[in-house]
Amino acid sequence: MATNVKIVLDTRANSKKDDNTFPIILRLWHKGTNRTICPLGYYAKKLNWDDETQSLLKSYTLVSNITRTNNFLTKQRIIAFDVINDLKDSAEIDSLSINELNALIRKTLNGNNPKKKIRQSKEKKSQDWETCKTLYLNYINNIDVPKHKQRLRSKGYIKDTTLYLNRFDAFLKDTGREGRISSITQITDNVVGKYYEHLEKTTSSSASFNHHLRTVRNFFNFLIEEKGYQIKNPFRKVALRYEGTNPKTITNNEFKSFLKVLNEENGIATYQTGIRKNMYRPYLKFAYLLTL
Repeated sequence: MATNVKIVLDTRANSKKDDNTFPIILRLWHKGTNRTICPLGYYAKKLNWDDETQSLLKSYTLVSNITRTNNFLTKQRIIAFDVINDLKDSAEIDSLSINELNALIRKTLNGNNPKKKIRQSKEKKSQDWETCKTLYLNYINNIDVPKHKQRLRSKGYIKDTTLYLNRFDAFLKDTGREGRISSITQITDNVVGKYYEHLEKTTSSSASFNHHLRTVRNFFNFLIEEKGYQIKNPFRKVALRYEGTNPKTITNNEFKSFLKVLNEENGIATYQTGIRKNMYRPYLKFAYLLTL
């Protein structure tokens, strides 16, 4: 068998976990033998894995975004293939044992390839808006994020962040009709001011208004703090709206009446934009009683 790398489900008996899942690994074939390169950090059952496409099926529910997870797995395989192809081009691959080749691929996957580091140091950081947006969305999904920096985020947080960032994206496309905004350096104070005015017209609450602004602010903070971009955050000094309320006292009977109507049927809010959202939560009654 020619030198090859595959993403496989390691179904050996000693690899099986108590929940009947198996690790997804990179496996190397070279000179008639094979070795495990490394585990890829995910576990799956046989019924959730497709050997032919080397990917997880849509029935796999342990991740929030199956497409991004499969993209991550494929990327690791591509990196391994790049090492093999480089060695083929330099006619070095035939002189390597499978253990030596395995070690080289491991080092590259761990970011220890000297050639790769030199190449990356010469590359300029992309300032393309779409590229940077993808970097951030991958980051909050823990894709290509070192283990010690990964954070467990709720599906709701990821969904809302993606929504708010896409709305800002739509605003940029609409604003840039005469001269398309395609670079993060084009997002100036003038653009921020227009977006601020846009949110004043389209958002229905102070909380929603602030969430939109915080999302884009966090996006720029990520580029500066995590990716080392030498840029200023145009949203850093943007004033957020006050979200406090003016509390009013109600009687005991009014409070009891309020609890009676606190149900899922009455929890649907319809915004001026026509969007409907379920505001009811099963714990609300207990929360109000506990507060009281």
